[in-house]
Amino acid sequence: MPCELLVHSATAIVQREKILDKQLHSLIEQLAAKQAQAEGLVSEIHLKEQELERLNGLWRRFQTSNTDVNTARNRFGRNKPHNIGGRTEIQKRLMLLRSAFVLYILALHILVFIKISF
Repeated sequence: MPCELLVHSATAIVQREKILDKQLHSLIEQLAAKQAQAEGLVSEIHLKEQELERLNGLWRRFQTSNTDVNTARNRFGRNKPHNIGGRTEIQKRLMLLRSAFVLYILALHILVFIKISF
């Protein structure tokens, strides 16, 4: 009787080990998938950051050319400077677009952090 109990106990232990081994392999596969997903998100964020830098460069060039145009207008004797004390609609739209893009990049960073955390 004690011998049968030991055999039954050993069989249960072996079955439990097999179950745990399958769970371990499943978790390893899930981890590999999550890592690949995180790498994809990081790559996407990197591309978005490059796009943001490109847009920032365009924005700076736009501001510089706008300043040059205003300087030229003032030099040629206009009495009123262009758009006193405010921003044009185009500038407001560009600022809104830029802010939205920055928020989008921030959201992507947060998503990557959440994906990596879980």
